[in-house]
Amino acid sequence: MLQLRYGTYKDPLALFSRRFTARTEPLALYAMAIRHVDLLAEYMGLYRVLEAPRSSNGMDFIIDHLDSLEEYDFGKLLTIPAFLPEHAEEPVEVFSVLKERALGRVEALTTAGIDTAKHLYAIRNGLAHGKKDLILNDFGNAVDAVAADLPLLKLLARIAVEQG
Repeated sequence: MLQLRYGTYKDPLALFSRRFTARTEPLALYAMAIRHVDLLAEYMGLYRVLEAPRSSNGMDFIIDHLDSLEEYDFGKLLTIPAFLPEHAEEPVEVFSVLKERALGRVEALTTAGIDTAKHLYAIRNGLAHGKKDLILNDFGNAVDAVAADLPLLKLLARIAVEQG
């Protein structure tokens, strides 16, 4: 289970109506995307959130916001420990884990000489159009790349919802 908490009710991150009044469409897209069990559908949904702010292919949004990931305040999202003592575990701060994975992915892509925005867009095209690099199912190297990119896409999509 997850527990979303902010410092106080006056915390700027907790002022949801102020934060999301003009952001209902990207917020709805984001909420729908993160509920998908299928990685490929989740990827497509999250990428749609990146396309929404500028009614573009999303690459410009990725380029403009990639460097802000490390310092961006996503709030705190904690897992709730299991209720049974034999299954008790320490809470995990989900956004910290996502940020670590996302930054690691950006570093890996950069080290390999891969343009992150073009890479994310190419996967989106492989899912949406299937003309090149078609991704058909939940198995294989292509889906491993999708899974590796999801933390990065989730955080960029959250920024898109909040900042547009």
